[in-house]
Amino acid sequence: MTVAREGRVLRRSIAATLLVSALGIGFGLASGAQSIIFDGVFSVLDARGWLLSALITSALLAAFVAGAVLDGTPHAWLTPYVDPAVLMVLTLCLLPVPARIVWRAATEIFLMTPDTLDARVRRVMDAVVARHGFTTYSSYAAKVGRGRFIEIHVVVPADHPGTTAWFDGIRREIGEALGEAGPHRWLTIVFTTDPAWI
Repeated sequence: MTVAREGRVLRRSIAATLLVSALGIGFGLASGAQSIIFDGVFSVLDARGWLLSALITSALLAAFVAGAVLDGTPHAWLTPYVDPAVLMVLTLCLLPVPARIVWRAATEIFLMTPDTLDARVRRVMDAVVARHGFTTYSSYAAKVGRGRFIEIHVVVPADHPGTTAWFDGIRREIGEALGEAGPHRWLTIVFTTDPAWI
């Protein structure tokens, strides 16, 4: 292959890489905007996939450009090391992304309670217990996908005069204080006089 032909191939490679990077960034941003509108897990992953593809292609572009700049200079001996160096930097940049995704997925698989959700439930229940003179309570909350599962057990004094309708009102009060009512929230509130149930 002649030097002139190598130059043409390199210029075409750089142009193609620029185009693919631009498409990846464009589709990634568009998918991200759609994921906000539709609140979909898969569209978020799709957006990240496009952006990661754009990042990888941009790294390839950087390797092409660095190779072209080094060619014919006293530092041309560094050319074989450009690809490994770019790959190493790219790997260091990309590692946190899947690590965060795996961590979030693991917390959902093992039903670990998000700190913010647990703190909100405890704050609401501490106030409810103090306001209505209940003995104590226990709570459990988990987030799975978009779903939020909250289970609360309240111990009521044995001589408490509350009726079923009154306890239903307390359930409504707790539900309103927790917020985020809708199809993605599963709220269970149980009242008992026996602490063994909690």
